[in-house]
Amino acid sequence: MAVILEVRNALGIITPSGPLDAAAVESFHAQMAAWWEASDQVAHVVVDLDQVGFMDSSGLGALIGLARRTASRGGSVRLARPRDSVKLVLDITRASRLFPIHGDLGQAIAAAEAGAGAAGA
Repeated sequence: MAVILEVRNALGIITPSGPLDAAAVESFHAQMAAWWEASDQVAHVVVDLDQVGFMDSSGLGALIGLARRTASRGGSVRLARPRDSVKLVLDITRASRLFPIHGDLGQAIAAAEAGAGAAGA
């Protein structure tokens, strides 16, 4: 699985590409763990799911694990642009209650930055 990991103004932006499933989750975890340790100023994260065509329970578990990590720093995870198949998994498992979901990446980033500002105030 290819994953682009960025930091913009202390906001983490994660862009996975390909299926987020049992076969890919180990690679996703490894890349995330190294990035997370190197990005100690990041608390709030946006995951851009536009290039994820499929997600199973292992992928959902990876997102929940990320949410736990961000919570340990007082942060949160927002999801952006999930495809219909991924949104269905989020809805069926009720994970859509755990994560704010945005149809637009810019809106997700703005909301995360506003949350980071409110948390820092």
